[in-house]
This record gives sequence, C-alpha cells and structure tokens, in this order.
Amino acid sequence: MPRPAGRAAARDRQIEIGGVVDEQALKLYAEYRGRLETQLQAAYDQFDKAILTLSGGALALSIGFIKDVVPLSRAVWKPLLISSWVGFAVAVLLTVVSFLVSQRAYELQIQSAQDYFVDDVADALNRRNHCSGWVRGLNIAAIGSFIIAVVLTISFVAVNTMRGS
Repeated sequence: MPRPAGRAAARDRQIEIGGVVDEQALKLYAEYRGRLETQLQAAYDQFDKAILTLSGGALALSIGFIKDVVPLSRAVWKPLLISSWVGFAVAVLLTVVSFLVSQRAYELQIQSAQDYFVDDVADALNRRNHCSGWVRGLNIAAIGSFIIAVVLTISFVAVNTMRGS
C-alpha cells in the first residue's frame, strides 16, 4: 500500500542548517527515507501474502479435514463452522480487493509525483490519496475476519471434542 508522500516531500525541500538548504543532508535524508519506504512496502506486501495464505490454507484444511477431528454427522453448533468458512473466504476476498485498490493508489501517487516534479503543480503532493485509506481499511477488515474465523473454528472444534469426551 503506497503511503502519501505529500507533506514529507514538501519538507524534503526545506532541510536547512543555519537558514541555508543543506544539499548533503537533503540527499542523505532522501536515501534514508527511500530505504525505509521500501522496507515498509515489503512489510505491507508480506502482511497481505500472510493473510491470503493463512486464510486460504485454513479454509482448505477446515473443509478437508474437520470431519476427521469432528464427525459432522454428530457435530453440534454447525453454524460456527460454516461461519468460520465464511470468515476465511471474506478474509481472502478482502485481501484480493486490497491488491486492486493498492494498484490504483500507486497510480494516483505516480500522477501526483508527475504533477509536482514535471508539471510544477505546487500542491500536487499534498493531495489526499483516498485509495491508501481504503487499502488500510481493507487490510484491517481482512485481519479481523481472519481472527474471527479462527476463533469460530476453534470454538466449533472445542465444543464438539469436549462434548464427545
């Protein structure tokens, strides 16, 4: 998920030491910030992959093997299990949608950068990138859906295994 660079980029041009812009400090700051942004983006990408992998895997395992842990013919509270499947599927769908919205967020950020650096639009980097906010919201919803699905699956298994013993 891209992060808005607006205000920070404007500050980049204003690094001053004793009232004079220090080009060396500006260059070092830009390099350091670039590395941090790359690492932050990698962390977001890993988060998305983790939610997608864990949700998809948990859904597949739950559908494929829950009958070996809890015989469905004797299971109680089946809506818990079905709800957990829905939760895992929703987490996968939200993550996939966040990929698409993230692409749009990058396109908007690239356009803002072009407007600022090429077309000399002074406030272009201060534009709000509404897609970045959507990506964050989708990611929060995906992790929430995943957590709820895990709790529902564990509850279903716990209720049915304790009942059988």
